Amino acid sequence: MAFNLIEVLQGAAGPVLTGFASKALGMDAATASSVIGQVLPALVGGVVKQAGDPQAARGLFDLISGPKVDGGLLQSPTVLAGDDNVLAGVVESGRQFLPALLGGQADSVAGAIATKAGVSAGSATSLLALGAPMLLSLLKSKLGQTGGGYAGFLGILGEQKGWLEKLLDGPLLQALGVGSFAGLFGGLTSHAGAALGAVADAGDAAKRKIGGAVESAEAAVKSRVPRWLWWLLPLLILAFIALRYCGTPKVPDIPEVDVKTPVASMVASAPALFKLAGIEIDVQFGTDSAAIEPKYHASLDKLASELKASGKQGEIAGHTDNVGDASHNKALSEQRAAAVRNYLIAKGVPPDTLTAVGYGDSRPLADNSSEDGKRQNRRIEFVAN
Repeated sequence: MAFNLIEVLQGAAGPVLTGFASKALGMDAATASSVIGQVLPALVGGVVKQAGDPQAARGLFDLISGPKVDGGLLQSPTVLAGDDNVLAGVVESGRQFLPALLGGQADSVAGAIATKAGVSAGSATSLLALGAPMLLSLLKSKLGQTGGGYAGFLGILGEQKGWLEKLLDGPLLQALGVGSFAGLFGGLTSHAGAALGAVADAGDAAKRKIGGAVESAEAAVKSRVPRWLWWLLPLLILAFIALRYCGTPKVPDIPEVDVKTPVASMVASAPALFKLAGIEIDVQFGTDSAAIEPKYHASLDKLASELKASGKQGEIAGHTDNVGDASHNKALSEQRAAAVRNYLIAKGVPPDTLTAVGYGDSRPLADNSSEDGKRQNRRIEFVAN
């Protein structure tokens, strides 16, 4: 399934960008949402445009692969907590990255975003600068997980076409320096095709080498064994290659349960995938915050391991109590659910197996009239499909 870079980036960086827009730039929630909704597609669109030039594409890949890009930026507790000093440093580093992502169009892009959202160009530039290192970090993390290399990098960018087409309007495309959406992907399509062709040629060469190795092995062994056994040699050699390179998939151990075992023991013995449906995730958030505190990392790491092992798909559901405005609570619950989803994805859970939904205060577990009831209602759950 295609990797939706913008969706994952929104889940990972959205809460941090929103907090920065509010705290450092004085934007209200609606304005911040409008700006960020343009910033992230603009950054991805800029990378796509730059990657249409082979030299610029290689430069971007080398930048992402090198030490200047922090692959763990979106898991940094201080970044996720919105630390003022830390984010100021990220913005400064992001200003250095903008020319690589947007070419000479950074000012034009910031101006287009500012005009549409009704903010200053300086504020738009600051959010572009904050988002740039986060985009590069996400790309580095994804490429590290897949091992796709340069061709994989181009492939990820090519997968963004359908989503970007819905998000980049005419003024933003013009600001990026392209006359039409088709022009945005024109260079990348040609360049990526050549890169993937080179990978295919390398694969064919590898096949030829394996074929030659088999022939050489046959000749060497034939000189040492009776002629009547020659017909077995190709089968033996291929069997060796299969055992050496393919391996045998590990079958998970499933505990046996005796029919006389008490019900409680049977439940405790069940495989992890049966424990996932409808479980509450052990994570609490600070007031009006979507940052995940380090003390909850261990429980989330365990959940990530269980999800990867089971292959289970489901929904990360965010819930709040009824204190405050209902629409704000819903937005906050969405940000928290997205933060948990992003953390799990960063730990290797496939993005297409998880969705994040915020329900606000619409699905209480307990009575909101007591503090204990409110505490129970402020929760994050995994609901298996």
